[in-house]
Amino acid sequence: MSSPRAETERISGRFPSEEGEDRSTDSGILAPAMATRGMRESLRNGSGGRRVVLVVEDCAEKRDLITWAFDECRNQVDLRFVFDGGEALEYLLREGRYRDPDASPRPSLVLLGLHHPKVDGLEVIRTVRRDRWVRAIPIVVLSGVDEDRGVLRAYEAGANSFIEKPSSMEGYHSVIRVLESYWLRRVELPDGL
Repeated sequence: MSSPRAETERISGRFPSEEGEDRSTDSGILAPAMATRGMRESLRNGSGGRRVVLVVEDCAEKRDLITWAFDECRNQVDLRFVFDGGEALEYLLREGRYRDPDASPRPSLVLLGLHHPKVDGLEVIRTVRRDRWVRAIPIVVLSGVDEDRGVLRAYEAGANSFIEKPSSMEGYHSVIRVLESYWLRRVELPDGL
């Protein structure tokens, strides 16, 4: 099994554009007006038919716990790790090294903390919610609840759920089992997620 960093290192790219395509959004961020046939297929099929989960986490130990917890759920998800909010936006908006949709498939779920260098979690949520191409992707905030305002601000920004980040292996297993069961098995998501 490759390391989370190796997983991130092998990913590169952004949504392909077609000649004359309207790529504007209400936020000024570029996005394709319509998906090409190949892109629709890659969105529908995800990563080999598995649901893709994008995890924004800079701590190697927590990435390992999340990987272990998903493995324990015996769900065949394709975990993709990025290290901060800026890299999460590059992945989601297919910019820079995340341009290729085959190497960076659209996630069915984003797990995001609030506190990241460069671009914090709230700004990631706001940016995603303003972009018509990715706004439907569910975002679950997995962060400390040291202040009630953080929970309120996450929901106001457009988070779908806020869960206190666990402090133990058993806690990660419990949280990931619930997330996996609800967001990846029970919830009806739009086509392509």
